[in-house]
Amino acid sequence: MALPRTYEELMRVLNPAQSDWEFVTSSGVDVSIDTPVVNVGGSFSHGQIYIKKKGETTERCLTYTGIGAGVGYRPIPIPFNISGSVREMISSGSIFKTSLAGQTLHFHEFQGYCAFIQLGYQSWMGRCVTLMYTGANRMICNAMGPAWVSGVMGFSRAILVITGDTANLVPGEVGANILIGSCQ
Repeated sequence: MALPRTYEELMRVLNPAQSDWEFVTSSGVDVSIDTPVVNVGGSFSHGQIYIKKKGETTERCLTYTGIGAGVGYRPIPIPFNISGSVREMISSGSIFKTSLAGQTLHFHEFQGYCAFIQLGYQSWMGRCVTLMYTGANRMICNAMGPAWVSGVMGFSRAILVITGDTANLVPGEVGANILIGSCQ
């Protein structure tokens, strides 16, 4: 199977559809270390996503960790920033299954490699939107060698779209990050 070359090809292959899982809430922390003012640098993200099957009350927790790169703008010339959220902060999301998940999406299919894109803006309080591809089979991605990063998106079983409030150490930042990691 050839890897999709465009985002449209990727969506045709994955064929995302609403899953039988519901987003409950999330929490986490993001750290960026970069050049001051016009930010170009590295980022680290770690957190939890709480989900449940539709019609059920039992919550399940996915823990993710990722590293990546980002760009942005911060008017205060400090070479790092920290933002985060706790369960009680406002957040919402949708969970989609891909064609690789089959008829139904099981909890274990969220686990595996993940890739996520974060877009955010902050004063003291801010807002972040995350698009996460998760559940990529580790064996398949590892066998792809240097192309494994693109394989994470191409072989994901679930796509999560999350938006939520964040608290920020340094005010006035706008930025975008692309991260790769693992979801357990």
